[in-house]
Amino acid sequence: MSSVMTTLFGLHPGDLATWVGAVAISLSLFVLAYGTVRQARETARQVYLDQSAQARVIGATLSLTTRGPDTLCTIDVINASVLPVHQVAPFVLVSGPRSKLQLVPPIEVVMPGGGQTGIRLPGDHTSVVLVLGFLDDAGACWRKYDSNKKGQVTRIKPGKPYTWKLSTNRQLRKLRRSF
Repeated sequence: MSSVMTTLFGLHPGDLATWVGAVAISLSLFVLAYGTVRQARETARQVYLDQSAQARVIGATLSLTTRGPDTLCTIDVINASVLPVHQVAPFVLVSGPRSKLQLVPPIEVVMPGGGQTGIRLPGDHTSVVLVLGFLDDAGACWRKYDSNKKGQVTRIKPGKPYTWKLSTNRQLRKLRRSF
C-alpha cells in the first residue's frame, strides 16, 4: 500500500504534510457539504414563502350565536390579497359528547375583501375549532388553522377542498391534540 502511494502520488504515509493535507481536504469537503445543505434549505424556505404569499393573507373569524337549543356558527372569510381565492371550505371541529368534524357550506369564490357562510350546530358542544381550506389563484390547495402555530398555512395535495380526507379518526385526534 505504501509503495502504491509512493509510486502514484510521491507521498509517504508517515509524512506530516500528508496527514495535514488529508485533514484539510476532509474539512473543506465538510464545509462545502454543510454550505450546500444550508443553501438548499434557504432556497426551499424562499420557494415556500413565494408560493404561500396569497395563502398567508387569507383568514377567517368564527362567531357563535345561541338560538334556542342550537347555536348558529357564522364564519367570515377575509381575503386581504388582491386576487380571488376559490372553493373556500371551512371545517368546524365540534367538541362535546359526540365530537365530529363538520363541513360548513363552501364558498365557490371569495373576492378581495371577504365572504360569509354559516351552519347550525347542536347545542351540546363544549368548544368549536375552525379549519379553513381553499385554493389560491394559482390553483394550489392550502389549509389554515389546522395546528396551534398561528397563521401557518399547510400546502396539501390537489383536489377540491371539500373532498379532503379530514374526517378520519387519526386526523381528528391529531387536530384535537394540537389545540
